[in-house]
Amino acid sequence: MSTTTTDPIEATEVSAEATGPTPETTTTRALIGEATDATLVEIPLEQLRTNPLNLRRRVGDIKALTKSIAELGIVVPLIVTPAEDGTHLLAAGERRLTAARAAGLAVAPCVVKHLTEAEQVEIMLTENDDDRTPLSPSERAAGYLRLVSLGCTVRRLAAKVGRSAKHVSTHMAMLELPERAQLAVDAGELSLADVAALVKVKDQPELIEEVLALPAWSRHDIAMVIERRIVQRLQEDAYVEAVAEQEAMGRRVIESASVSQSKAKRLRDLGFKVADHQSEPCHAVMVERYLRGVEVVEVCDDPRRHTARAGAASRSELQVTPATVVGQSPEDRERRSERKRVLRRRAEFLAEALAHRSVAKPRDATAFCLYSLMEQANGNAWARAGALLGVEPAASRWGGKDWHRPIRELADRSGADLLRVATAMAASCAEERISAYGGYGGGGIRYVEALTSLGYEPDPFEDAEVAAARERMAEDAAEEATTDDTTADPDDDATTDDGAGLDDKPPAA
Repeated sequence: MSTTTTDPIEATEVSAEATGPTPETTTTRALIGEATDATLVEIPLEQLRTNPLNLRRRVGDIKALTKSIAELGIVVPLIVTPAEDGTHLLAAGERRLTAARAAGLAVAPCVVKHLTEAEQVEIMLTENDDDRTPLSPSERAAGYLRLVSLGCTVRRLAAKVGRSAKHVSTHMAMLELPERAQLAVDAGELSLADVAALVKVKDQPELIEEVLALPAWSRHDIAMVIERRIVQRLQEDAYVEAVAEQEAMGRRVIESASVSQSKAKRLRDLGFKVADHQSEPCHAVMVERYLRGVEVVEVCDDPRRHTARAGAASRSELQVTPATVVGQSPEDRERRSERKRVLRRRAEFLAEALAHRSVAKPRDATAFCLYSLMEQANGNAWARAGALLGVEPAASRWGGKDWHRPIRELADRSGADLLRVATAMAASCAEERISAYGGYGGGGIRYVEALTSLGYEPDPFEDAEVAAARERMAEDAAEEATTDDTTADPDDDATTDDGAGLDDKPPAA
């Protein structure tokens, strides 16, 4: 069975004729009568004109309204003001007037009031806020701006329309954005928080267009997206400037994202001094990007020339040795060996402690788990956790938002705050995996269960998603159980040398 949502005004129109005067119609007429300059009359529709100040650009679907007016007439009068040419301008009731014309009515009941321009706009704003088809954000913003231009302060306007001053200011600021952004707000694709972020870069319309062109899933946090784009632009400008400067000095510049993604090696990693290597044909520079800045790195793009493996024709007299290559000296190898030894020692201790249930105290264990989780959390997770905890981000050294410091400081305040931060960080990471483009895996299911234990009531959609996830997991488990596991365990004692250098072995003498 389908239901039809009805405008409060339209509902009054339908019920008043069927059951007699209602409290709503009585109150409406009482309010009309309170105005000393108001007159209730019937005016021919051809003498009613759309107000040039009209904020509404669309009337929406009026089929149901047209039908009710055709059957019962207009119960709640229109509000009009006299025009200089003898006609009347509509101040309230655009949808009712349009429906009355569609229904073939000849006249309409009207409250005639002598209204100033500001009063007309106020009526349009307040009446349409309760309409079944309310004003769009940009239409409402135009009304706010009109009233402010007529001398009304933002604070007084906010009180008149029953909104906060911030709400009014953000709406008016939206009109400074490109039309595409305004349309996105009207369509519900951008929130007022997004508008506030975009207004900060209103003098960079190309940046706004670039952000709006991104797919919806990648701009769920407009403020963060804008911040990243600005950082990328500053970084790219610095990169181009550094490359041009190096080329102007006659240096060979290797174009690559970073040294680690190229075959080149930093001179300091090879143990070479710039003065000793700069005359070599393999000498070059790379410009590496770091946050908002860049670094010019002296590199060798053919390290093999400096080893005994190179052919006699190409071999350089400048040779690397185990003592010079970073990570290949006897001291480096000894240090790696010691690290592996203490790693095994810690693992043995922890295994024995866990076997005897001799674990850390609850607060220490919580702190350990929390800080391990923090190390793995990305920027979005930190920002979401900060919002959940209600903390304000600090300013980072690069001018961005630093969520790390205030969240860590909160966690260090008390045991209760530590648990709050741990819960917020875990929830934030879980939300990161679920999201609108993720899914409910085992972690997502446990997350919803944890929220339920705190009093949360899952939505029917969530229940269905969790049930589907459980079914998938059961099917996967059944499939794995029927598959013979023929994979041998890897040799735990086989470790990989993590030293930096040209090879696992030092170059031959």
